[in-house]
Amino acid sequence: MKSKNAVIALIAIAIAAVLCVEPAFATGSTDIFANLQTKANTTFQNVRTIAFIIAGFGIVAIAVMAYFGRFNFKHLAGLIGGLVLLSAAAAFISFATTGNTSSGSISFNPADLGDTFAK
Repeated sequence: MKSKNAVIALIAIAIAAVLCVEPAFATGSTDIFANLQTKANTTFQNVRTIAFIIAGFGIVAIAVMAYFGRFNFKHLAGLIGGLVLLSAAAAFISFATTGNTSSGSISFNPADLGDTFAK
């Protein structure tokens, strides 16, 4: 029975490996790691956006809990801590990989936001 499960597991891994092959591997591209880095960065940005949206619902839930007298500071601290780590993750990774300690100034220009109701 154990050998049958091992064979099924190996077949499943082989099928997954065949189906998950990146097209860049098949075409003989030499820029595979740049492609993987771009996809990882895009995935991280998308996951971070989704997490911020879910955190917005969490803030509303904490407000409702406070209204009904069930407010818990542990929930609020966990939500705030998670958002801080998530928003600073890119800076932490950049510091750990490149050692870049320069603190560039953040500039904000409201004109860059554009019109949200434009067609």
